[in-house]
Amino acid sequence: MKRYIQLLILTGMALLAGLSSAACRDADGTCILGVFPHTTPRQIEDTYSTIAEELSLVLDREVILRTASDVDHFLRHLEKQEYDIVLAGLGHYLMVAEPVGYVPLARRSNPLHYLIITRGDAPFRNTRDLRGHRFGFMSPANGTTISSHLLLRKAGLDYRKDLQDVRYASQQACIHSLMSGLVDACGLAEPVVQVFQEQLGTHFKILTRTRDLPNVAYLASPNLSHEQRDALRDYFSSREGFQAANARDYEHVRSMLREHLAAYHHQ
Repeated sequence: MKRYIQLLILTGMALLAGLSSAACRDADGTCILGVFPHTTPRQIEDTYSTIAEELSLVLDREVILRTASDVDHFLRHLEKQEYDIVLAGLGHYLMVAEPVGYVPLARRSNPLHYLIITRGDAPFRNTRDLRGHRFGFMSPANGTTISSHLLLRKAGLDYRKDLQDVRYASQQACIHSLMSGLVDACGLAEPVVQVFQEQLGTHFKILTRTRDLPNVAYLASPNLSHEQRDALRDYFSSREGFQAANARDYEHVRSMLREHLAAYHHQ
């Protein structure tokens, strides 16, 4: 069977005609690997096209690589179950993917931390000093936003009334605004901070960080068969730096999230 990999950058209406998630179960069907837009489309293609090609062998059918123009579009496609296999962040999984039936297959072995950062020369000594200042958040279902809310609440700050809420489509955009003085602090994933410190040759001040959290994970659509899920779990967990994952791995994060949402709901 001829196999090929095709990267599609999806916006609201840019869908592939005739391809649906259910088709992945068909003997001659096509499967879709979705990757959240954590970097440029070209870098995603360079990094994940080989994985998509290997998955075509694992599943014995075509695999098409997809990303989206931004996280909001990615989450819309995820909610519609348009990805059969998807690489997603912590917030993407808990807030969007899990409620519509996606299950974890494998996650990065190293823990993930979310940080609240400011410029190295900023006067802020701790998170409480941010009261009244401009804070950069991502979309509500992003792990950086959820973690920022939790970290701010721990410091006695209500993001809705104690800060000037500034929204960004990407973590990169928030960092650029931070460097330009358009925002005073950002809530970001630690790997992103490390990359930009190296690229920009600068140092960011870390005001606080989360405890160890589950890292990005590959998820399976509820439309896949049990046999397909098992084959995918074996493949991903055998990759260097990954380990098998299941829903129980996220229980402590769910508890934190429930407590956080309940606290704001009753205010």
